[in-house]
Amino acid sequence: MAALSEAEAESAALEAHDRDAIAIDVATSRARCLLFLGRAAEMLPVLLPHREALERLEPSELAAPYYVYLAMSYAILGNRRGVAEIEAPCSSPPSDART
Repeated sequence: MAALSEAEAESAALEAHDRDAIAIDVATSRARCLLFLGRAAEMLPVLLPHREALERLEPSELAAPYYVYLAMSYAILGNRRGVAEIEAPCSSPPSDART
């Protein structure tokens, strides 16, 4: 967890797009650690502040783990409404999907 805090602090010097991407990656890594430590209640405060930045960014490789850990946190805490809110954006096809 200390290494994740250090990575987050060092990312402050990066450009906005890179800084947001690193912050989201660090948040999902921190959420994974909290899950394995049995501290699921701490996952939401780690993930939720990054949701707006995630929606501004395009790379789907950041969205999948973010939404998985967010949904897991809601589910473990018994928040069905939170899980339902996540289900909508995750079930729609990507905007650049080819048919």
